[in-house]
Amino acid sequence: MKAAIVGIIAAANVAAGANLYAELADLPVDASGRLLNHMVIFNENCVEQAEEVASDLRPSGLAVGTLAEALELESSQAESCHELVCLEKGTQLDLVPHWNSHQEVKRGDLRRAMTVHGCNKLEVGFISNYPTEETLTLNWVHPTTGEEQFNGKLDYGEKSIHWITSFLGHEFVARTEGGELIQRWTMAHNGVYLVGTRDTRVGLKSFADKDFKRTFDNEWRRHDKVVKRYSEQGFGKGKLPPDAWGSIGAYYHNNKPSFVREQWDKSGGLFVNWWEADVDILLPPWKLKKSWQRMLMPQVQRWFGSEPLEPTDIYGMRRYTNGSRLIMHVDREKTHALSMIINVDQLNLREEWAVEINNHNDETHNVVMGPGEVVYYESAACLHGRMRPLMGDGYVNLFVHYRPIGDDEWYTRPGGLADDEVVKNSPDKFYEMRSKEDLFNLWKGLNAPLGLHTNMAAQQERL
Repeated sequence: MKAAIVGIIAAANVAAGANLYAELADLPVDASGRLLNHMVIFNENCVEQAEEVASDLRPSGLAVGTLAEALELESSQAESCHELVCLEKGTQLDLVPHWNSHQEVKRGDLRRAMTVHGCNKLEVGFISNYPTEETLTLNWVHPTTGEEQFNGKLDYGEKSIHWITSFLGHEFVARTEGGELIQRWTMAHNGVYLVGTRDTRVGLKSFADKDFKRTFDNEWRRHDKVVKRYSEQGFGKGKLPPDAWGSIGAYYHNNKPSFVREQWDKSGGLFVNWWEADVDILLPPWKLKKSWQRMLMPQVQRWFGSEPLEPTDIYGMRRYTNGSRLIMHVDREKTHALSMIINVDQLNLREEWAVEINNHNDETHNVVMGPGEVVYYESAACLHGRMRPLMGDGYVNLFVHYRPIGDDEWYTRPGGLADDEVVKNSPDKFYEMRSKEDLFNLWKGLNAPLGLHTNMAAQQERL
């Protein structure tokens, strides 16, 4: 089937010619300043090649001047046309020179460069939110005959996402077991395609104080298990490198309609108040996740001055909604040694929503983030959360985790900073936490009705 797909990809493309672009600002953008389309760019002498691969979903273009230099398509390559550059729809314009994909074109193999290894190849996932929660059938639609070919089953919810490799312009349909057409999609970008709309579980559950006390007891015990310390505070701030920010931002922009309710229940813990405020998730595909992990790992390793690391986990983009809270907690010690919080977007905030992080002396700091900024943190050692309710329409974060290579017992190892090398009596602390009771009391003190809670300083006076 793969060979057939490659052979018929041309049928899904409609030649559309090629424009000449001399500067970055000449590229077509949307109202938010992001690339309006996927594009494939050649140097100025490759008119024939550009016209051959142009399509409605991925227009082609010729780069000259400063744009050619920025994309590294200079005159030394002019005679051979052996290279093209793929640009991704949704990329922030100033990040295009940092986030793009060069593809080598072998003689007579331009179509293959665009499909099997290149610009038109996609990773796509399908999630069913079909109201009856029945299993659906996913079919691929042949682009010339219209014949449907079975591709897989779609069970309900984000945990049952069905990932496949596809190509730009290909079509899929979802049907009930009885054959009723439920949804039709044309593949337009990497990402997630939904059946139905996001549902909610708000108001269907509540929890008693004893449940939270039990959780805080467990988290306090776990944070004491970590012996090794990598930095004086245990956390710090930074910015994303432009290639990673270009990729992450484009994926988010192209998939904003594809957030679904994250499937929380009591068995998964009370860390996010999913019974009071919706928590949504946007899942990235496997190869893209690995690409982000590779881009970010040197930055994490450099900031902490750590031994060589390996990636262990990267969650989807979590979108918190008005009223969301995260209780103070630590992450899994076997896999989450050194981590990053990446702020992707903030939606109509009425006040800052700081992440609260304890240093190694359990002094709590409030760290305010902006889109494209990161917080480095020793996530299995330092208690962290967002105990105040979010006041705004949304807040989107991505979480990335690493550990020393092949060592799931890293947290028991000697080494790192000694007790007298970590910060104590930090001038930037908001308060101190000395027990599990402090965690619970802070949670209760900040759990005022939405719109009525006071600021952090006033809350500390009450406590």
